[in-house]
Amino acid sequence: MAESGFDPIKESLRRMRLVEESRSPELDLSGLGLSEWPDELDQALSRLVWLEELDLGIYFGREAFTNSLSVIPTALTKLSQLASLNLLNADVSYFSALSDLLRLTSLDLSGTDVSDVRHLTGLSQLTTLGLSETGVRDVSALSGLSQLTSLDLSG
Repeated sequence: MAESGFDPIKESLRRMRLVEESRSPELDLSGLGLSEWPDELDQALSRLVWLEELDLGIYFGREAFTNSLSVIPTALTKLSQLASLNLLNADVSYFSALSDLLRLTSLDLSGTDVSDVRHLTGLSQLTTLGLSETGVRDVSALSGLSQLTSLDLSG
């Protein structure tokens, strides 16, 4: 928790509650400075089964903090409607849960520690993939993604 009294977990839960009450298809948890993903966040996220867009990346606004989650939350596997996932600079290094997100059309892993894209081969709906400033050098595993129209490997 920051000295200002800001608690990223409480703020995440607040935002999830608002999305749950409004049934919004979008959840923005970007730039909160999450360094852990406790069970209470996983439980709250798993209730948002209608979610179509999730942003766990960095927010380029005032007082943004990088989310430093070593693994992708397991609750993501329950979000069967998820079409867009932003992990831009999210400091995530373990990505296997992504293989379960079969409706993803847009995925941004730019600035993360991803180096192997084999776990993405089953994401047949993917049209946009951001891999800039990552350790990815070989994208041949993605050759079967026939819907992929935008691949960013810059940086």
